[in-house]
Amino acid sequence: MPPVRRADAQQAIRERAARSERIVLVPHAIAQMRDRDIDFLDVQRCLRRGKAIRGPYIPPDSATGEVRYAVETVVGGDCLRAIVELPDEPADVVITVFVVE
Repeated sequence: MPPVRRADAQQAIRERAARSERIVLVPHAIAQMRDRDIDFLDVQRCLRRGKAIRGPYIPPDSATGEVRYAVETVVGGDCLRAIVELPDEPADVVITVFVVE
């Protein structure tokens, strides 16, 4: 069962993101990173230092039914936001990532 409280989820995301192999990027996130000139290290920094600003929520169109959180921080002068799922396995699954305008 994923954390319910946002603060607990934020801590779990940071702990998992401390090791790069525990960050899983779905194809959509990879495509968005490429289009938006965001690299893996930027995503890892966002997850390691970011604040969970939204969640827990499950979007109505979710294919997995997993709880999601929006994590945000400043990376390289830009405000970066990642949408993350926290499945039971010890990995952060990044759904998408973008620069907040």
